[in-house]
Amino acid sequence: MFHRKWNKLDQAEFLIRVSHCLAKGYTLYQAIQLQAYEQKPWIKQRIQDILTGLESGEEIAGVFAGAGFSKESCSFLYYALFTGDLVESFHESGKYLKLKEQQKKKFRALMRYPLFLMWLFFVMMYIVIDRLLPSFEQLYRTMAIPLPAGLRFFMNITKLLGSSFPLLLLILASLILIITLFIKRTTPQKRYTLLSKIPYFSSFLKMYLSYYFSFHLGSLLRAGLSISRALELIAQQPYLNFFKREADAIQKYLENGHPLVKIISERPYFTRDLALVILNGEAEGQVGRALQDYSQILFKNLEEKITRAFQAIQPIFFVLFGGLIIGLFLSILSPMFTIINGL
Repeated sequence: MFHRKWNKLDQAEFLIRVSHCLAKGYTLYQAIQLQAYEQKPWIKQRIQDILTGLESGEEIAGVFAGAGFSKESCSFLYYALFTGDLVESFHESGKYLKLKEQQKKKFRALMRYPLFLMWLFFVMMYIVIDRLLPSFEQLYRTMAIPLPAGLRFFMNITKLLGSSFPLLLLILASLILIITLFIKRTTPQKRYTLLSKIPYFSSFLKMYLSYYFSFHLGSLLRAGLSISRALELIAQQPYLNFFKREADAIQKYLENGHPLVKIISERPYFTRDLALVILNGEAEGQVGRALQDYSQILFKNLEEKITRAFQAIQPIFFVLFGGLIIGLFLSILSPMFTIINGL
């Protein structure tokens, strides 16, 4: 529909500003209309298209999906039809999108120098393998000096890598093909079950999935809906296939007499505490509030955990590739010292 992409961070700010205007008492139309001021012409046109869609009676989520907003953002707005809380839906949608895009931006910035070091390492490897090693080998033979153990090891490794390079490429291509077929032919539940077994990464996955599920289920329950009806609405949302399937599966278990706490505790891709939150909420008669409060704790913890992970990534890459480059320099210099000592 549109030829130019609306920056995701700008979209997040747009959603948050709309929520602020709604909180001040503006109507949805007025809140969105206010965001058109001081915008680029093509963004103004998109905002106008959103307003036109709303005027014609289209659903909020569908209108924003047509304007290029992410599926996650639109799913937050989808539930506003049933909770009636536009302020929270817009704010949470913008907050989530902002976190996601800020972390992407941080990751790209953090990876810039490690990737440069990686590129530098491979360039140096090519020069050493293609130019220096053959020259050193010929020089040692001419001078009848035995090759140093370190240089022999390095040369054997490079020869092995050179001869096995086509095989490595074939293995890599096969792995990419297998992963692609696995993603296409398996359900999100199977994929997430597998991913939930990967150490460290599983904690991020579980926190994200538990955050989304607890926030939306909690919002719907606080709006006065029953658990069964809330799960039915989650199963009907067209944006995120995993939660669609998950809500449908949980609903079937409930119909067969299984308690919600037991069902959640047995799902491998949710946090352990999610079942406890539901149990305590049921004891107090405030499951919806408990889930929403827990979702905010998860969001904060997820944000902090991602930040800590990114802070650790760059030093690790610097040490790794810095060490490789230093090792490469030493492999070049050691033959020179050996030759000097032999003279």
